[in-house]
Amino acid sequence: MNLVLVWVNLFAFQLDLVNAVATVVSTTGLDVRHEMVTVMGRPAYIYRPNQTVMKRPSAGIFVLHGSEGVPSDMYGLGMEVAADANSFLVVYPDMASSRAGEWGYASDIPYFEALAHFLTKEPYRLDPERAFVCGHSAGGSMSLFLQNEMDVFASGAAVEAAVGHLESWNMSKSGHRSMVIWNHADPVLEEYAPTGGEPAYYNLTISTLRRHGTQTYSSRTPLPTSASVVSAEILTYLADNAPELQMLSWRSNPGTHKWPSTSWASFGATETLVSFFIGNAPDAEIGEEIVV
Repeated sequence: MNLVLVWVNLFAFQLDLVNAVATVVSTTGLDVRHEMVTVMGRPAYIYRPNQTVMKRPSAGIFVLHGSEGVPSDMYGLGMEVAADANSFLVVYPDMASSRAGEWGYASDIPYFEALAHFLTKEPYRLDPERAFVCGHSAGGSMSLFLQNEMDVFASGAAVEAAVGHLESWNMSKSGHRSMVIWNHADPVLEEYAPTGGEPAYYNLTISTLRRHGTQTYSSRTPLPTSASVVSAEILTYLADNAPELQMLSWRSNPGTHKWPSTSWASFGATETLVSFFIGNAPDAEIGEEIVV
């Protein structure tokens, strides 16, 4: 890239930040309000805990929706309740083309950089050291990509999603601390799996995220089960030459692609992710860690 093009892109980025706007929009069916901000011509929706001006830099969790979805698909997962209790921002980005089949991967990086930078300003005051990204399905695959490619995010997580578009990954990078919530009875993971089916997809995800370190987990923490959750445990791969990875490996009955919720499952993905990112204990009871 020549120097002139670099300066043109930098000027466009700065101009877009100056022209970024924020408006408050109502959330149909929910007793909360989300503010719409427009950065680089794309919207994102922000929830501030208790609708207050943040008094000090706060953590932020970016939540990415799945294929052919919209940001509001993710509003009913309990992130707002958790944000009120733990004082963090919730950020719902949108795809470049609304309801597209997948995120833009490398082409979306400037949008996420600009959005994160914009949110460091008042009234949001995002702490740039505590920005996290997670997503469901296609949004989860994008989140795993972003944690590898961008230092904007301190950690990344995926719910019912595998690594994807590996040709776009910079495999020389180590990425950041990650968590994957994986249902072995998920029909979508089976449908999109490579040769070898869902187990091969699961192993590919681990081997990719842990490519620079050991691929043997160091501890196993049982989680509660129920009529709808046949098995559940957290496998922890400690940081070495690869960053820490936690795999919440579970199996539902019947199979489902849904984001686990305490309304029907023995654990909640939202509570688990907030604990992973922010550090507070999840609501669900966790068994004793078993070191292996």
